Amino acid sequence: MHTGKTRLIVSLPDEDIETIVNIAQKTGLTKTDVIRRAIALEKAYVEKTCAGCRFIIEEPDNTQKVIAFM
Repeated sequence: MHTGKTRLIVSLPDEDIETIVNIAQKTGLTKTDVIRRAIALEKAYVEKTCAGCRFIIEEPDNTQKVIAFM
């Protein structure tokens, strides 16, 4: 029976693992949930930027910065 989930084994640089662990600690999420959120954010970013949208972050001083991934 297929559960709709696939186990995936990946190799990541130590720096990426440290980032995942740090985000998990700061947010109280599991490492798996951190990765799931990263995938969801990337999906939204790709879909929206392909449709001509921009991602903008507003800093505490109300300045805005466009986020662009290369």
